[in-house]
Amino acid sequence: MKRLFIIPCLFVVATAMAELPESTKTTAKQAGSDIGRALALLPDAGEENLLALAKGLKALGYGQPPTQMPPWFDAESIEDPKVREDREAEMKVRMKRIGEEQLTFLKFLDTDGDRATGKTEVQKSLVTQLEAALKERLEADGDDDGQLSLSEYALVVPAKGEISEEDGVDWHQRGHFQEEDRDGNGVLNAAELLFYAVEEYRQTALRMRAALALANRDRDSDGILTKAEVPALWKDQVSLSSVYPDIYWFASEKLQALAK
Repeated sequence: MKRLFIIPCLFVVATAMAELPESTKTTAKQAGSDIGRALALLPDAGEENLLALAKGLKALGYGQPPTQMPPWFDAESIEDPKVREDREAEMKVRMKRIGEEQLTFLKFLDTDGDRATGKTEVQKSLVTQLEAALKERLEADGDDDGQLSLSEYALVVPAKGEISEEDGVDWHQRGHFQEEDRDGNGVLNAAELLFYAVEEYRQTALRMRAALALANRDRDSDGILTKAEVPALWKDQVSLSSVYPDIYWFASEKLQALAK
């Protein structure tokens, strides 16, 4: 998924609810199902299966920054030097935050604090987090129409350049807005406001499944995967301790193939 600007994944403290679009709910439930399938890949997880999931993923590099930059990141292709510099700075911040966000994600899955979870609990947790995230983003919705105009959006995105006299926003605010305005109609609806957050949930769930599935294919238990063990491996051999950060930027189709 190519992005001109880096929009961080949203993890917020759940408070009041905001109604989610059905498409967002569907993707969140799909992510919950994938995490349920990841849990099923754990041998002898026991009653505290979320704790077992955390330990299993940590051994595979979960919580570490990706081992490479995303394939869609190409700062050199941006002609405007101020936009290129801004994009590079945002990516550096994003890369540093990824590990922390992944660990936070796991904590949110345990809604009752018993260190155990399942598909239904995960789905409920993800929907609750998205509802809280939508409520937070719509705090800038001054006319209460359930969406954000460019001027409303600019209230919460910092300016980094000269403010336009025409519409009161700068290039940085406009660039972020255009990136999130997926249908190009000039306003951000609820599905657009949550698109990157729910997609990150879905990708995280797929990464979990793929990483654990790959670990189960280490036939000689030497901590190294080879193409003899996994013909679809992306290089000659991969250390299990870095599997998760290695596959971080893989497309969902490739993750699904590895998870089979």
